[in-house]
Amino acid sequence: RDGGPARARQVPLRRAQAPQGRLALLTAASVRIGTTLARQRTAEELIDVVLPRFADFATVDLLVSVMRGDEPTSPLPGEPVVVQAVAVAESFPSGLTEVADAVGKTSTRDAAKGYARSLRSGRPMVIPIVDEESLAALASSPDRVTGGLAAGIHSYLMVPLLARGVVLGG
Repeated sequence: RDGGPARARQVPLRRAQAPQGRLALLTAASVRIGTTLARQRTAEELIDVVLPRFADFATVDLLVSVMRGDEPTSPLPGEPVVVQAVAVAESFPSGLTEVADAVGKTSTRDAAKGYARSLRSGRPMVIPIVDEESLAALASSPDRVTGGLAAGIHSYLMVPLLARGVVLGG
């Protein structure tokens, strides 16, 4: 049974509440992110806002050049992207933190894969339904595909972090 009139009334109510939820997320972000200039703390603040209201798992990676303190430059086309994990967390134990890079670990992302392409373009990437093929197109190694699927990953959002139009990480 579909729930009848009660369910029909819930749909417009949920649609009306969606903008309020987005506004609450933006408000929380503006108050909680950037309280310090420390990269590590700012990354943790970003994750604190995102979890659990927007995602079950999040990681913040910065370009190694940014971590060294070099003047930020966007990744070049065709070249691999080297990032360092700055913050990693999950809303509930799923095993995804075991699959992701540990904080402080550096990884090289294949230039042809989605993660690197998103960083080079500066545009977010959304995969609404993750399967083995789509995860293989993102993951830095095959063991991450198996581990990610076993942990229950079901959708993926990559958002490049930008400052003054230059990509700092994702």
